[in-house]
Amino acid sequence: MKTHQNPKIYFIKDVEVIANMNRQTLRRKWKRKEFPEPTLLGARLAWSAETIHQWIEQNVRGIQNDK
Repeated sequence: MKTHQNPKIYFIKDVEVIANMNRQTLRRKWKRKEFPEPTLLGARLAWSAETIHQWIEQNVRGIQNDK
């Protein structure tokens, strides 16, 4: 029986869904240092899941503090 484990690496398609942004927007944001820069794994863009979750946590908190 397989158990479902949380991924430790997200690829661009995953990050598009999680961050609710398309890849062009993500690229602009990481170039402006507004989003974590990816690492190349072979020819694929990848992020550690921890990095993405930290970014979300920081940005959600920032939005909530602005209200």
